[in-house]
Amino acid sequence: MATQQASRILSKGLVLLEALAECPDGMEANTVAETMGLHRSSVYRYLNPLIEKGFVEKRTDGSYELGSRVLELATLRLERIDLRGIAHTALISLCEETAATVHMCQLDGPEVVYLDKVETPRTLPLYSRIGGRAPAFCTGVGKALLAFVHPERLERILAQTEFLRYTQNTLPDEQALRDQLSEINQRGYAVDCGEHEENVYCVAAPVFNYAGDTVVSISVTDLQRKFVEHEERYREPLLRTCSAISRKLGFRSKGAQDE
Repeated sequence: MATQQASRILSKGLVLLEALAECPDGMEANTVAETMGLHRSSVYRYLNPLIEKGFVEKRTDGSYELGSRVLELATLRLERIDLRGIAHTALISLCEETAATVHMCQLDGPEVVYLDKVETPRTLPLYSRIGGRAPAFCTGVGKALLAFVHPERLERILAQTEFLRYTQNTLPDEQALRDQLSEINQRGYAVDCGEHEENVYCVAAPVFNYAGDTVVSISVTDLQRKFVEHEERYREPLLRTCSAISRKLGFRSKGAQDE
C-alpha cells in the first residue's frame, strides 16, 4: 500500500514538473491545483518534497517555478551526450528509406567536418569520409549550418571563405551565398545543386540543441537525374530525421517542423 502511494506521489510530482516547465512565468497554487485536478490543500503534498529537493522554487510573488536542481541534472545529461551515438541509428534509417548516401557534419570555420556517413551498396559512391573536410559555402551541409549561425560568427566565416569555382554551378561570390542563406533560413533546408561535385545533388537540414543553436547538419545525397525528379522523396524523411534528433537534444520548436 505504501509503495502504491509513493508511486502515485512520484507520478503526480512528475506531472507537476512538466506543467511548470510549460509556464515560464510560474504558476500559482490555485493554477497548479486546477491543472492537476487536485484540491488546493492537496497540492502542497506534491509541491513540498519538490521544493525541499530544489526541483521547484517559490517566487517572490508567491507563484512556483522550476528550481535550479532541474537545470543541474539537465546540464549533467547534456554534458554526457554522444551526438554521433544518438544520431547514428536515425541516419541508418534515413539511408534505408531514401536509398541515398547520408552525411552528418559540423561547422569548423569556413569548412564542414564529416562526423558520420552512412551508405549501402545501392547508394551513390562518394569520396567523402568521416573526419574529412569540405568547403561550407558550396555544400548542402555547409549552407544548412551557415544559414542558422549567429550573425557575428557568420561574418567571421565569410571573411575566411575563398570562393573557389568547383563546378559550373558553384556560387560565384559572397552576395550569391548571402541570398541563398536567407532563403534557407526561411524554408528550413538547403539544396546543393551540383555546386561541389558535378551531377551530385543533395538536400540538407540543421539539427538544433536545447538552446536553439545549430550543432550539426544532415544531408541526403544522390545523382542529379534522380534528385531533380523526386526531391520531396529525400527532403521529407530528412526533415523528420533532423526534427527527431533535435528533440532528443532538448530542442523545442514553435514551428511545424517540431511535429
